[in-house]
This record gives sequence, structure tokens and C-alpha cells, in this order.
Amino acid sequence: MNYKETLQTAMQSAWIIIKLVIPIYIIADILYYYNILERAAFVFEPFTSFLGLPPETALSIISGVFLNLYAAVAFAAPLDMDPHQWSVLAIFLGVCHSLPVESIIMKKLGIGNIYSYSLRFFGGLAIAYTAVLMPAEWFSATIATETFVQKQYENFGDLMRSSIYGAVELTLKIIVLIGILIFVMDFIKSRSFVKKSARMSLKVLLSL
Repeated sequence: MNYKETLQTAMQSAWIIIKLVIPIYIIADILYYYNILERAAFVFEPFTSFLGLPPETALSIISGVFLNLYAAVAFAAPLDMDPHQWSVLAIFLGVCHSLPVESIIMKKLGIGNIYSYSLRFFGGLAIAYTAVLMPAEWFSATIATETFVQKQYENFGDLMRSSIYGAVELTLKIIVLIGILIFVMDFIKSRSFVKKSARMSLKVLLSL
């Protein structure tokens, strides 16, 4: 294993993540602050009907897809939904959330944005719809939403300070995760049995 090359790859990945995650995170917070997401929520209304959710959950869905789960729950908390509907919403957003940020990780792993977005969005719809088909009595829970409270800012300066801090914190977490993945993958690829297996597979393919 060439540690120098692995470290160089990790550093290059870190720089890409810094350039992409921080601006996207801050832009997302600004969109929320100025209620711009609310104006675009109508796009998701057909999907709320498909999943048997109230039309008002469109804003929760768009917030979860483009921001995070905390924002999604904050928007959904005031709605009068039963445990079945909460479960459907949770399943969908569990699969399809924070797409702009997480797609950066997927792209670094070699998965294109269109494929990543499509797979997670339609995969989330398909899995959530299976929950829609289940009997409502199967779902019963005590839902506590007071933990998920979206931050309120007194002014734009407070927003930017909090957003920059959150963006940097998230970026560091992603860099650590990607760095670990790169080191693990390079370590695995450097093992003799992996190289031998790859050579054997190549010979088999060439002989076909």
C-alpha cells in the first residue's frame, strides 16, 4: 500500500468536499430563512397524494430532501398526522434526504448525480408505498416532536454564523468518513489475495 498516494487522494477529496459542501449547506439555510422552499413545495404535492399524506407535507418533504431530517420534522410537527402517515413520511425521507450534500459523497465513490438522485427518490417512493399498503392498525407509537425544533434566527448575521459553523462541522465529518473509506479501500486493494483474485478474474474474462 502506497501511503503517500492514498494520503494525496484523501487530501484531494477533502478539498473537493470543502468547495462543494460548505456553499450548498449555507445556500440551503438561506433558502429556508427566506421561505423560498415554501414557494416550491407545490412540486411535491402529487407525491404526497401518492403516499396518502396531507398536501401540507409537501413542504416537509422538500425540506427533508434538500436540507435535513430535522427541518422536515419541524415542518411536519404541526400537522395532524396519525402514526401510519408519520411512518410513511419517515420511510421515504429515511431513504431520500439531504440529496445535495450526500450526492457529493456518492459522486466521489463513482456514482453519478442523476443515477444517485433517481435511485434514492424513486426507491424511497417505492419503499414508502409498501408502508401505505399496510393496515393502519399495524402502526402505533407515541410521537415526540419537541426534540426536532428548527432553529430560529433573529437576523441574517445570526443565520450566517450558525450556518457557517454547521457547514464546517458537517464538512469535517464527511472528510473523516471519506478519508477512512479511501484508506480502507486502498488497504484492501493492496492485499495479495485481492490482486491475485483480480488477475484470475481478468484471465477468465479474456478467455471468454
